[in-house]
Amino acid sequence: MKKRKIIITINLIVLGIGFLYLGNELHKAYRNIKKENIKLGYKFSYKGTDDFNKQKGKWKIELIDADNTYTDGAHNLVPYDLDNDHQLELIANSYRSDTLIIYKLNNNSNSQSKWFRHVIDDSVGGGVSKTPFFKYIKSTIKEKILGGFTGGSHYTAIADLNNDGKVDLIVAGDLKRYDVVWYEAPNDITKTSEWKKHIAYQNNSHRTYHVETGDIDGDGFQDIVLATKIENSLGWLKNTGLPNEWPIVWISQECVRCFNVRIADLDKDGRSDVLASEDNSLAGGKLHLYTYSENPILQESWTDHIIAHFPEHHGVSVFEIEDIDFDDDLDIITTNHQGDVCIIENPFPINNLKNWKQYRVNNYDINSGHNFREIDVGDIDHDGDQDIIVTDEKMNMIIWFENKGMTLNSNWDMHIIDESNKYLSWCHSVEFGDINNDGYLDIAVAAAKSNTFLIYLNFFPIKNPQLKKTELQF
Repeated sequence: MKKRKIIITINLIVLGIGFLYLGNELHKAYRNIKKENIKLGYKFSYKGTDDFNKQKGKWKIELIDADNTYTDGAHNLVPYDLDNDHQLELIANSYRSDTLIIYKLNNNSNSQSKWFRHVIDDSVGGGVSKTPFFKYIKSTIKEKILGGFTGGSHYTAIADLNNDGKVDLIVAGDLKRYDVVWYEAPNDITKTSEWKKHIAYQNNSHRTYHVETGDIDGDGFQDIVLATKIENSLGWLKNTGLPNEWPIVWISQECVRCFNVRIADLDKDGRSDVLASEDNSLAGGKLHLYTYSENPILQESWTDHIIAHFPEHHGVSVFEIEDIDFDDDLDIITTNHQGDVCIIENPFPINNLKNWKQYRVNNYDINSGHNFREIDVGDIDHDGDQDIIVTDEKMNMIIWFENKGMTLNSNWDMHIIDESNKYLSWCHSVEFGDINNDGYLDIAVAAAKSNTFLIYLNFFPIKNPQLKKTELQF
């Protein structure tokens, strides 16, 4: 009897120690999550409306939304005319609140809000993945008990996937249950309950970071490409014409920190190429051009061409594809977390799938403190050439690099459009679009820590541009 009591006592002591250890670990996790939440602006609501609806240089700032129920982790804001009414809507996604939203201009002069919010989905990624089980338990404890979050709705692409004449929305689910989700557009885009949700790809907590669309296999349907970042994988989903049947083809599973992906026919052979960034800054970032020889459904048909390799400690994260030098082929404009902006010149018609020529737009060094997170290309000042705009998520800036007509030369003029530690904190995405229909390119911006969606209306004077090919000097 005495021996039994001793065993019970020992078991209770061990159990007590176990509970104390678990409690201590949960408390440490709670403190760490709280610190992380503060650092990232989790559920922070920006209230400073005095900063908006006023002129800032040649730009007028308008706040679209800062209600963190919907804007928590504001990640992307894309101007696009979804319903062909000749007025751009704003398509938004927020990764912490896992939302997909359309903002439509409200023409009712009696309304307090100029833009009306239409929430298509507030659980894009389908919630916490239930497999594998340990991830489900970990994510559930993190979100339901400790007040943290698991990243969700990360990026939105726009395309007509089912060839019905209406453009659909395709979203990367980043760490949630659903990796790639697409929403079939109804006749009336404001009827949010009529958007049909389809799961294109599910791999349970696979970090699908970026998606884009294009007709890879030439069958007339828009396919989907996806970059996975942590899994170092790049793949494409074949559009079979059936809403929920998208077979996956892995183009590469060796693209380290596969960050950004695009589809374009860069070599003009009539086939869609896939371009992806490898954001491995320690070894030097790479730009990969993947071409296929016969059947793109077969992984062995794909060939990897490294067309740009950056120095050590300089990655390559996001990029745009644009004919920036007006020589009738598509070039690549890149930026990264180290503050580099570069142009990668397309050598077409020379059959050169090795290193393409690289040109540095700016003169920052690695210690400059800049951390560029998104990029777009367009003619801001109406002088007939292509300018570059970036967001800086560390210095909380929107920066414009002015093209002076010497497109492939360095030392472009840099202009800070705006900077704010309040409403541009972790300034994330930037997209051009003529939002107010005045013929000028405006800017749509999402700031992930401030939890704000904003637009900058362009009031530059017209300079009577002469649209001709730029004479390049090297």
